[in-house]
Amino acid sequence: MHAEGVTIELNTAASLDVEAERARLAKTLAATRAELEAVGRKLANPSFVDRAPAEIVAKNRDRLTTAQREIERLTERIAALP
Repeated sequence: MHAEGVTIELNTAASLDVEAERARLAKTLAATRAELEAVGRKLANPSFVDRAPAEIVAKNRDRLTTAQREIERLTERIAALP
């Protein structure tokens, strides 16, 4: 944390079970990747995109974007673990 010339660093390694956190994040990452693949397949299907109501297609595009961002966030969190 940094505020007006003051830097505070917190070492949470002692209070955090790193392996349990890594496992939890990996499980969430796998589920999010599965979501990304499922929504991606749906949106890659021209029949779905052409026939589904526009709001459903838009909702699935939002889900795809959300999943992509979540994968990036989870990947960064896993990489930041000691």
